[in-house]
Amino acid sequence: LESEVTAFSDKNHLILCVGTSIIQLKPSSLESQIQQLTKQRRFKEATDLVKHTFKGSPELSQKIQKCQEEIGVFLFCDLSFVEAFKHFGLAKTQPLQLLSFYPDLLYSTVCASSLPSTYPHCRLDLILNKINLSKAAIDQYQARNCLFLYLQKYLFEAHQTNLSHPPFTIRACEIACFKIMVEQGSPFSDIREQLGSSSELHLEDVEPFLLDRKAHALLAITSAHLNHPASALDLYAKIGAGELEGDGLDPVHDSVELLQSIDSTSLILKYSQWILKKDPVRGVEIFFPDKRKKSIGLNVGEEVLSQDPSHWRLFAEHLVFDLKTPNEHYQTHLALNYLNFIDTLLPLSQQRSSTYLPPQDQPGDLGHTRRK
Repeated sequence: LESEVTAFSDKNHLILCVGTSIIQLKPSSLESQIQQLTKQRRFKEATDLVKHTFKGSPELSQKIQKCQEEIGVFLFCDLSFVEAFKHFGLAKTQPLQLLSFYPDLLYSTVCASSLPSTYPHCRLDLILNKINLSKAAIDQYQARNCLFLYLQKYLFEAHQTNLSHPPFTIRACEIACFKIMVEQGSPFSDIREQLGSSSELHLEDVEPFLLDRKAHALLAITSAHLNHPASALDLYAKIGAGELEGDGLDPVHDSVELLQSIDSTSLILKYSQWILKKDPVRGVEIFFPDKRKKSIGLNVGEEVLSQDPSHWRLFAEHLVFDLKTPNEHYQTHLALNYLNFIDTLLPLSQQRSSTYLPPQDQPGDLGHTRRK
């Protein structure tokens, strides 16, 4: 103030006489001042006020973060989502606090009492109800994308550091990220990568959500990644048969890959049948020992593939020519398989009277087969 100032004060007021003006100042709490400055979008002045008030105090960092969070909340309610999440980042706002703004992204086992209720007015559905629908659709997409990036950063840091993070929080973040990716139409490859990095995600958390959207292909992929092979294989089979929409999924490829990774003989026997009918070449690969992640023994492959000579021939050819097996059983029976196959190409008058017998049904020992 360049003019001469005369001041009078009592317990409730401060009166300043400045030139020809009289200014009356009333006490105001720090919180009220910050709120007022925030409403006027004077964000730097708000944070500077906090820094000045708590200078040298051990509470300084905590108070600045609280101020940044208040600014983020104001901007969020104003639908300035990008700017809001910048301030949430500076405030290191906890993910559960932000997830309380998106009640539709939370899974059914989360109770309202489990989430922070510091800002009940910040629920996105309540905010969007106040504006027209066209704007709501655009803002809601941006709001979800901002949340997704924030949660992904939190999850990345949680997995990279040795610090303990609550499993409840990790689980909520993983579910929210998964749902946002599905809503935004992310490619299968990205969703598979997301599932592969998830540590607390459960099938029951997202199954109702996917069923409501009739996303059967995604449900199959999710079931496979979350250790529910029977459910995944059943969905793959129905998609392969045309009973369910596949959304561009290759059910044969995914089924073969999954069957190669499990050691359940019952599931392998059950779900290899439709694949062998639809694509024998890829179906036989289920039983190739060098392509399996879990061994099941060659006898399982023989049991299934011997029902069709062409299937068994593909299996034996891989063992003999690709893997160079020294086992005479496969070498000799493959030769017999060729003999029977060639016989079918001859005129009927030149065909041998004997018919093909599956390897395990051949009478006598291997010598008998060799002589034949």
